[in-house]
Amino acid sequence: FYLCMSLCVLYLLRCLLFSIFFFFLMIRRPPRSTLFPYTTLFRSSAFLRNRLSISKRLTIWYGITLFILTTLFAVFCYTSFHNSLHRDFDNHLRHEIREFLAFVTLEGPLPELQPLEELRSVAYRTDGIYGTYIRMFSKDGRELYRSPNFLSHSRLPVDLPVTSIDVSKSQDWEGLPVRTHYVPLLDAADTNKGWLEVTGIEWSLHQELILLGRALMIGIILSVLLA
Repeated sequence: FYLCMSLCVLYLLRCLLFSIFFFFLMIRRPPRSTLFPYTTLFRSSAFLRNRLSISKRLTIWYGITLFILTTLFAVFCYTSFHNSLHRDFDNHLRHEIREFLAFVTLEGPLPELQPLEELRSVAYRTDGIYGTYIRMFSKDGRELYRSPNFLSHSRLPVDLPVTSIDVSKSQDWEGLPVRTHYVPLLDAADTNKGWLEVTGIEWSLHQELILLGRALMIGIILSVLLA
């Protein structure tokens, strides 16, 4: 959807610029002695004035302007799509956290887990790009729980937040891009008893971003070449 919308807007932007520059192409070159509102369009260096016609100069300006505007639009689309994917993925991680928090008790000095047989989410047992990797830490950083799908992987670096707020971080793990969300475990008195860490692999999201980036680049090149 985002890819199709981006390419459509690139095409409409090109058509709009072409219409504007076509209007200027229809203007005859005025005499040097007259004050014409568009005289500045025909001023250039001696080389361009002697070697290139007005239509060719306007075509060059049109191509440069189109390249700048389409590049700015492509950067905006890529950044917006990148942020949107991160928000969606963070919402997925927060959903997994809500499912898991129902089995965490904070009555003792350390967080404790109830039996997880009734946990509806199976992502914490799934390995690979569709799995969710969960760990629970004490306040001082000691690992209290690790989900079963961690067994076949190397240790994921721990970077607990300094303040007791939700934090999301991106990093590389075993050559794959992952997104980690930290949630403080607060008791009824708002005392931080530890941290819950939920990690998901963003490989499929990065593949979509690569596809979008290539499509936008091809759209820019084709627009400028057709100019």
